[in-house]
Amino acid sequence: YYPHLGLVQLGWDHHAIAVDVVSLDCGEEVGALLADGAIQKLLHDAPQDLSILHRLTGALPINVFDTQRAAGFVGYGMHASLASMAESVCGVTMDKSETRSDWLQRPLTDSQVTYALEDVRYLEPIRSHVLSKAERSGVIDWLWEEMATIGTPDNLAERSDDERFYKFKGLSHLKPRAQAIVREVLAWRTDRARELDLPIRNILSDEAVRDIAIRTPTYLGALAEIKGVPRSVVGRFGHELIDLVDAVETPAEPFVRRGRRHPQDDLVKDTTQHVREYVRAVSEERGIDPIMVCTRTDVERWVRKGGKTSAPFLEGWRGTFIGDAVRAMIPSDLADLDL
Repeated sequence: YYPHLGLVQLGWDHHAIAVDVVSLDCGEEVGALLADGAIQKLLHDAPQDLSILHRLTGALPINVFDTQRAAGFVGYGMHASLASMAESVCGVTMDKSETRSDWLQRPLTDSQVTYALEDVRYLEPIRSHVLSKAERSGVIDWLWEEMATIGTPDNLAERSDDERFYKFKGLSHLKPRAQAIVREVLAWRTDRARELDLPIRNILSDEAVRDIAIRTPTYLGALAEIKGVPRSVVGRFGHELIDLVDAVETPAEPFVRRGRRHPQDDLVKDTTQHVREYVRAVSEERGIDPIMVCTRTDVERWVRKGGKTSAPFLEGWRGTFIGDAVRAMIPSDLADLDL
């Protein structure tokens, strides 16, 4: 269910080592390192690694620098890979042949260890390069503000069942009882995946969850006919799943209503697009990846509230960067809107 940690790579000055956390009981030491604010931890695409390390150690990481997120401030894009950054900054072509290796096998091959050490060897020069560019472009304070948010409890929290439910694709198109079934089956799927230590998709695909909610199978044969329901799940949990579906009652109100067209929908759409085009233009001018500033979903939600509510892109450095300009883009016809 959770990724298994097979190796921790550490680098400092011109040194790099790989720590075998499978064979060594070193969670306490790794946790102390994460929580030590005097030592800056450099990672590339930090959130996934930090969530794994947090579960292993229980420690909240302090003083983290994410070279991938930082690259988004200086023209590389916030999804730049470590390999592309190493090539651009250091002139090095990294060997990625071991990307899909089994990192829990022992002993590791020499090729695996070499590959693992490459992952930390170039972080310091990339960091120095990015900071230098950020200083020259005048976004250094914004970059450091963003780095301070990495490793906070909110960013490390596991996705909740409610979050999975309300983000379930096509939920508003389902009837109320089908929505309720989706809610129960999603929670059941998470529990079984944790129990068996399997990825959620190995229990049921989202498509299977939707089809179960629509078709409400009442016997094993009907459940087995649904695409995306593994045979092993039918054999081991089939009756339990059928009973779960059968017990779901129709709620008095749907959890999510299908959106009805509003007279101002076209203006909402145009305003949202206007804001996004402005953000894209000013971000690219400063070398900032527009995705770091705001998402379409956040902008549209804010516009539908007439621009009267708070929004992530109006807070902190983002608010300093675009706040006044985008507030002025709300047409008077939308000022009293609350959708």
